[in-house]
Amino acid sequence: METFSKSSAVVAAVVVAATAWLWRMMNWLWFKPKQLENRLRNQGFDGRPYRFPNGDLKEAVEMLKEAKSRQLDVSDDAALCVLPFHYHTVEKYGKKSFTWFGPVPRVHIMNPEHIKEVFAKVYEYPKMRSNPLRRLLVGGVASYNGEKWTHHRRILNPAFHQEKLKGSYIFAPAKHNQIRCSRRVSAPSSVIDFRGDFSSALLGSSYSGSSVVQRRRFLGCGDGEEGGVLSKLMVPAFYRSCKDIVDEWEKVVKSEGMISSCELDVWPYLQDMTCDVISRTAFGSSYKEGARIFELITEMGTFIVQIAQQIYIPGWRFVPTKANTRMKQVHKEIQELMEGIINKREKAMRMGMDDVANNDLLGVLMESNNKDGNMTVEEVIEECKLFYLAGQETTSSLLVWTMILLSKYPAWQERARQEVLHVFGTKHGIDSTTLDSGSLSQLKTMTMILNEVLRLYPPVTQLIRIIERDTELGDFILPAGTQVALPAILIHKDPEIWGKDAGEFNPERFSDGVSKATKNHNQQGAYFFPFSGGPRICIGQSFALMEAKMALAIILKRFSFELSPSYVHAPSAEAVTLRPQFGARLILHKL
Repeated sequence: METFSKSSAVVAAVVVAATAWLWRMMNWLWFKPKQLENRLRNQGFDGRPYRFPNGDLKEAVEMLKEAKSRQLDVSDDAALCVLPFHYHTVEKYGKKSFTWFGPVPRVHIMNPEHIKEVFAKVYEYPKMRSNPLRRLLVGGVASYNGEKWTHHRRILNPAFHQEKLKGSYIFAPAKHNQIRCSRRVSAPSSVIDFRGDFSSALLGSSYSGSSVVQRRRFLGCGDGEEGGVLSKLMVPAFYRSCKDIVDEWEKVVKSEGMISSCELDVWPYLQDMTCDVISRTAFGSSYKEGARIFELITEMGTFIVQIAQQIYIPGWRFVPTKANTRMKQVHKEIQELMEGIINKREKAMRMGMDDVANNDLLGVLMESNNKDGNMTVEEVIEECKLFYLAGQETTSSLLVWTMILLSKYPAWQERARQEVLHVFGTKHGIDSTTLDSGSLSQLKTMTMILNEVLRLYPPVTQLIRIIERDTELGDFILPAGTQVALPAILIHKDPEIWGKDAGEFNPERFSDGVSKATKNHNQQGAYFFPFSGGPRICIGQSFALMEAKMALAIILKRFSFELSPSYVHAPSAEAVTLRPQFGARLILHKL
């Protein structure tokens, strides 16, 4: 009898636990989504009804497949290929619309004033929590919220302060046989078009400072100032890496037996160049070790793509799959290499070699941490990994789309070339003595072109934030449990903001700066945010723009270029940033 009672108690406990689990699952997958849907619809939001249990995922995948099967022209809207489901949702249901990411509604925020508020209130609109496997690959300040984010930002800010960077970085000598990283990342053909979660976390909140003026003075933004200290220190690395790539192009022209022309996929070369720049500026004299780390981070990019497509399953990272095992191996090797570099640097600093603290980004970061913070070695490593991946991805994406668009619009290419010749002269080649932040700031036409490229092809197509408690935004309340999507690639082409030519390539709109680029010249709020906005705006934006300007100046002076007949226009956001899925085959003409 006693045994029977114990068995009954066990069965009862199992039934209660199973019932509780079933209730929680039903609440998560049905009752809560329907409740959120009703609250959104009562406030004027519209979208497809929730479908158990995957929401809009199936339709999004099908629409993405269909979009990828169509042939696009360079002048077509990239959003049709990159975020087709979002594009058609806004088109059908209006700007106050939502989609379903599984059982979670994502509300489109399309009003620039509302977007500005989302950017400003970083605690009310935190980033999505990362899948633990994602954090294994890339963490750092981009993966933090709340007090931890504030603490790390406080430590990182001095690393970008001009008083901390008055020394000169030491750069490894340029070599034609330098280590190159293979940056070709292939993604599966069918991917849910609800991306942006990881890429926005990575690029949309990389490094941020508390003072915009301080950041601009330090980085140098081309508004008539002499250029920031960081800008001046970066110039030698930018120049060497850019020149190496252009020298390689000239060798390819000669090796093919052509007098002055050749067909080339410039995309992997541009990836290599930006990889090279980051390796030099991040690790300086430890450049070779840095190059190996970048190779591993490149491999990591493949896993990032895979994880970004998966719904998080608790405990899955402990399953010894082939991918999980390799991810842990890559993580371990990166940790060991970077710990070795950091230990050598710490030893040198203890021995009184004060100059090493100002040699490169790692040295400056370590000095800042020693004085103002208590980050662990592992946390320093995570910040360096983030700088690596975010810095390389942003600039290479910007450069490749600029070359593609200038190939499509040769008049603007020639206008930019004439400006370069005017600023740097026609007789002498560009070198590290003539290329500095001051001369680059004179390239007004190039600045207009880069802004227009960032408008049409933003590195991160959309930013995602979560709502943890009911939050008032404008005249409505976003219920806890929803997410907000800030689709830059849609807002950047909104005719109500940019005018009837919003979908056209017209750099002239930026002739008087970003503030007067919109239709009415007095648009309020956040309407142009290729590098995010608010306190979490990417502090590396001027780093990317200066590198892009230098590379384009060198390229334009030595080559003209046009689209190859074999070029296939296929923008893809399946990796960290918006990139050409099939490369960028151009015909280069030596000048």
